[in-house]
Amino acid sequence: MKHDATIFLYAVVLCLLVFPMTNCSSPESQGVKGKREPEVDFILPGDVLLEMVRIPAGTFMMGAMNAEPNEKPVHQVTLTRDFQLGKYEITKAQWQAVLGTKPWSDLPYVLDDPNSPVVYVTRNDAQVFITALNKLTNGTFRLPTEAEWEYACRAGTTTEFSFGEDVSYLGDYAWYIMNAWEVGQQYAPKGWTEAAQPSGALRHTR
Repeated sequence: MKHDATIFLYAVVLCLLVFPMTNCSSPESQGVKGKREPEVDFILPGDVLLEMVRIPAGTFMMGAMNAEPNEKPVHQVTLTRDFQLGKYEITKAQWQAVLGTKPWSDLPYVLDDPNSPVVYVTRNDAQVFITALNKLTNGTFRLPTEAEWEYACRAGTTTEFSFGEDVSYLGDYAWYIMNAWEVGQQYAPKGWTEAAQPSGALRHTR
């Protein structure tokens, strides 16, 4: 069955999937009672699961004052449609299920685990992946806008980071140079499952 929803993918080095729901906006945003559409998962060849999570429509303040010039000025953005975002980065297993290729083969700094994030892929590679995924699922995947991506990452928070203002807590919520590269994990780590996330926030990896 063809999905009426627009489905889209974020992928440059690590990939995430997203798509808006079939209804124009959530029942709550229309001011009426109703049931939200369920989250949608996909089964790829080889029974590889692609999990999605629903992100409700809403309004947020996009940008940051203490950031690069291209992040200014802070401005209000409204997303009128619910959408679904991939719960995790695209994994090596998912990439192979769709394209049958391994662009990371024989390259350094790669975790040998099919459930770890795909690496060594470019934006052009991502578009090839999207085209193949659309054919495979009869869908309409695309890359998300910057606003859609930032809205999902903020998860309803207004602080500099989703976990607050104190950067010293970054290691409790994300993989970065100090708790990955500097301790010998010189690759895209497999998973992030322990830290408490704000309501609706996305975990970093599988």
